[in-house]
Amino acid sequence: MIKILVGKHKKVALFDDDFKIPIGFTLSFNSNGYLRFLKSTGEINKSGNYIYETKYAHRYITGCDKNKRIIFIDGDKANLQKENLLVVEQGVTTRTKGPTRGRYKGVYFCKNRLKWVAQITHNYKTHTLGSFNHEEHAASAYNQAAIRFHGPNAYVNILPED
Repeated sequence: MIKILVGKHKKVALFDDDFKIPIGFTLSFNSNGYLRFLKSTGEINKSGNYIYETKYAHRYITGCDKNKRIIFIDGDKANLQKENLLVVEQGVTTRTKGPTRGRYKGVYFCKNRLKWVAQITHNYKTHTLGSFNHEEHAASAYNQAAIRFHGPNAYVNILPED
């Protein structure tokens, strides 16, 4: 992994070991946080500013054009290692950060812990019921808490029979 300090604020950009900056280009982050390569064309526009050729680093590394979408898996636009870049079709939406919803009410997958977590809300207060290795165990914990907090008419998950 190569770390490069970019810009006057010295923000760190991460690259794979085999990465090479295109010849004649400088690095800079745009206002949206994307790393780009800039190279002056030597021309000046009508307002008196230089015209720059721009290449976005994530598109340069993956080799894909604007008809595809690139997702930063860890959500960090400065992490430009190939394993952090996922190329998908335009219009595909994926959740890259935060909890992943499960099949059952009150259950989600926590990527940090790599476990299923059960939660329930009662009287505007969220109660975490624990983390589990299996989604069904988390759903069972939710069911027990739902009956305890909301009574016999509570919404419970329908679990497969063992």
